[in-house]
Amino acid sequence: MKKIYLLIAIVLLGVSACKPSEDITGVPSYVHIQKADVHIPGNNFLVQGDSFQNITDIWLSVSGSALGAYELPATIPALFDGNQNLGIQAGIKENGTGATRAIYPFYTYIIKNVNLQRTKTLDVHPIFQYDPKTKFIFNERFENSNPTIQPFVGNNTAKISYPKFTDPNYALYGENRCMEAQLINSDSGTFYASDLKSRTGFTIGNPVWMEISFNTEVPLTVGMFVVQAGTGSSYSSDLVTLNTTGGLWKKVYINFTDLIYNEAAGSGYSFYIEGFKAAGNQIDHIYIDNIKLLCFE
Repeated sequence: MKKIYLLIAIVLLGVSACKPSEDITGVPSYVHIQKADVHIPGNNFLVQGDSFQNITDIWLSVSGSALGAYELPATIPALFDGNQNLGIQAGIKENGTGATRAIYPFYTYIIKNVNLQRTKTLDVHPIFQYDPKTKFIFNERFENSNPTIQPFVGNNTAKISYPKFTDPNYALYGENRCMEAQLINSDSGTFYASDLKSRTGFTIGNPVWMEISFNTEVPLTVGMFVVQAGTGSSYSSDLVTLNTTGGLWKKVYINFTDLIYNEAAGSGYSFYIEGFKAAGNQIDHIYIDNIKLLCFE
């Protein structure tokens, strides 16, 4: 009986297998993308900052036909073959939330000519750059002794330092030095740091985003001070709360576009980051690095 089953299986396999002469029009080609990276031309870190990224998704099109968004790593079926143009865009989690995935507007749109073959998989490694129209309003890497974001006088009570960090996970999101805040007790348990300048030059309605690497044992709130035209006074507007990271470094992309649009009457803007001592006797730590504020010219 077993021999009969084996013979039937061999016959069915022969019937279902694709032969060279068969029409495979409905069989897809595959594009595999394991990861994506960012390149800074000429190592121009002083202007563009570092190349650390957190690209979580790829938005793919083939010769103008959109295939949608795919979480990395991804193997993407495409009913195309022969010479085709792949359109590749970088996707991120807006404000660090998995429910709001978006195309990051400041990374270039890659067009890559490839030869797709049905049933076969093509490996592609996209390397993005910043769009040439990107304006770097703010870029702080904490690699010098005079950082442009500092503790806010009168509000900050945490112990602040700028250590070199050797955690292997830090290599994904940082270079050498970072800002560290130690929240020691109720009397020195408030971290409040702000951009030292009021920033201008935004085109209302155009994208405005922040990039930030962080490792925190307490939740962090990120927002903006808005300077009122005429009076010169300012008020704060919280935007997003970043959760604790469990001792790991992470990178997040924060969308300030709507906040600035809704506060278009302001004459200047400066961001802030704050965190407060959690309960207990332990010392809570906050680490921050590679902060960028970006818009389009």
